[in-house]
Amino acid sequence: MTQSLAATPDHGGEPDETAEQPAGRPQGDLSGILVVAKPPGPTSHDVVALVRRLSGLRRVGHGGTLDPFASGVLPVFLGAATRVVEYHMIDSKAYRAVVCFGARSTTDDLQGELVPGEGNPPEPASVEELLPRFQGTVVQRPPDYSAVKIAGRRAYELARRGEKPEIRERTVEIAGLEMTAWDAITVASVASATRGSSPQVGARW
Repeated sequence: MTQSLAATPDHGGEPDETAEQPAGRPQGDLSGILVVAKPPGPTSHDVVALVRRLSGLRRVGHGGTLDPFASGVLPVFLGAATRVVEYHMIDSKAYRAVVCFGARSTTDDLQGELVPGEGNPPEPASVEELLPRFQGTVVQRPPDYSAVKIAGRRAYELARRGEKPEIRERTVEIAGLEMTAWDAITVASVASATRGSSPQVGARW
């Protein structure tokens, strides 16, 4: 599954006040919001670390955690602009996902082992009929392999160590859900949702 625009966002956008100022670069009055097109691979923290190093600023934060395998828009807040991170975090998010039928990932994402499922892939009309049940007020439990923080640690860190993360269910609002493409066993979709929503949960169903 490929998702964009903040997969499982959390409080990761808060600026790190304890980070050391990069050597050789005096801290100036630079403030603003940098819109980064994050490619698959680096974590959101990696992007913040790079911006901090290049700008010479200590006060740098991001506006929601993107999974390492995900690509998408990552707002990075610099200097005095970090004061508005909390307002951005409560805004709605948009996700784009590709779901493959006929198999299930052990981690609910691209990085897991695919386990073949039973039965034949559904028809497009059947999927369209089910979309309304995933809209409106929905109760979700984020995947074990997610960026949700538990006692200061990411859930995926615990899961990779063989531990079972205790993740509570959360109520989210799905404002819209649309199927945009279909080819045999995969479907592309776009969703607009509130903070804390997880497209992997909908794909798991």
